[in-house]
Amino acid sequence: MDTYVWLVYDFVDPTINRDFFAWLNSRGALECGKNVAFFKYNCFNLEQICGELLTDLKRTVSFSDGDRLYCVTRNQNGAYVGRFILGVRHDNPWRDYRATDVNS
Repeated sequence: MDTYVWLVYDFVDPTINRDFFAWLNSRGALECGKNVAFFKYNCFNLEQICGELLTDLKRTVSFSDGDRLYCVTRNQNGAYVGRFILGVRHDNPWRDYRATDVNS
């Protein structure tokens, strides 16, 4: 079953992602903003997508330490779910900002 997937990518060196872009292009992915792609993938749940998507990507793409991929899709109940399939969450860059900083 085809499932729609948003894939957020964050590369340590964004200049060496030619193979990744070729992979996205081969799947007819759409650009959805800076470092976000949208495409159909033949899987039915988040766990299957996470495992198969990363395996599929690693066949053609060489990742560096620090690269990150975050996958978002819908579960069987229609709720959006996501998780990192490569890398980990970092501290929020906005953690030190307060609402008063925005209004100043």
